[in-house]
Amino acid sequence: MEEYLKAGREILNPNWPDATWNVSGLFIHDDLICTLSSNALSQFDCQLIESVHGAPLVKWNSGRIQKTTLDPENLSTAFVNTLQQYKQLGISVFYTFSNSLIEKETLNDPSCNFMLERLAEIHGEKGGVILSSEILSEYIRNKYPQLKQISSIVKTTMEDGKGKPEYYKQLEGKYDRVVIHPDDNFNPELLSRLDTQKAEILVNESCLINCPTRKQHYTLYSEFSKRLKITSEELRDFEDNVCKSVPMYKQVNCSEPRRRNCNLTVSELKKVYDMGFRHFKIQGRTDSKAVFKYDLTRYILEPEHIAPLLFKSDWPTL
Repeated sequence: MEEYLKAGREILNPNWPDATWNVSGLFIHDDLICTLSSNALSQFDCQLIESVHGAPLVKWNSGRIQKTTLDPENLSTAFVNTLQQYKQLGISVFYTFSNSLIEKETLNDPSCNFMLERLAEIHGEKGGVILSSEILSEYIRNKYPQLKQISSIVKTTMEDGKGKPEYYKQLEGKYDRVVIHPDDNFNPELLSRLDTQKAEILVNESCLINCPTRKQHYTLYSEFSKRLKITSEELRDFEDNVCKSVPMYKQVNCSEPRRRNCNLTVSELKKVYDMGFRHFKIQGRTDSKAVFKYDLTRYILEPEHIAPLLFKSDWPTL
């Protein structure tokens, strides 16, 4: 019987030991991410996470709606301290500026521009943004050419790029990395035609495969973030009465034949990894801390001993 735990990179999941992880939860799950990462470094000498992503409720945000707000006119030091804390841990920061309804007049938003200034100042060329708007992409490229740019799932969805290798090839020429539409994770013929060094695979998407309302949902998120006609009540009504994917209890308590979601199984993720893909993404900005920590540990860590140990340990209290 093996009595002692392993350390270093041996604590990572052996099914995909060279995977790098872009993790959700920026400005939401910071205590959890930083505590877990810090303890992995100090106790096991292992860097778990390459980057984190997220954004407060600002006009350029989309993909998910966060309750965290940002007011540059009355800003505490907490925002800047968060960026600096991730830098000290060797974790890069990416903003989810994936609103698909950006117009030129939206580019003057003071909160978003403040965020960009601080990101460029603190993280420089290691930081970046996740985008769906070409207008915003060009604006950021001109002002902060050192920041990396990642093409969002929102962009692929809104431009009907799913299933089209030529569309992805176009994105590969313009962006540092391209997040693959979750439905395309199950399309090996398409995946075989992609640049494995540019692609990023989302492993735990909770939406149903071939979700029929994905585009509508993203549009509502973008409208809500821009403070357009959509209200929080209308958004909640859509999620309660139209969306069949979230909250996830709908996928169990339903009168229709039950369909599976886009969460990758071990064998499915292993097949993608064996094709040469190394950049992976974990979502969870709107998940509870317990659910979020569950996905972090089950995908990133060795599953028999390390994952249960770090999930059960009180880092921090959930």
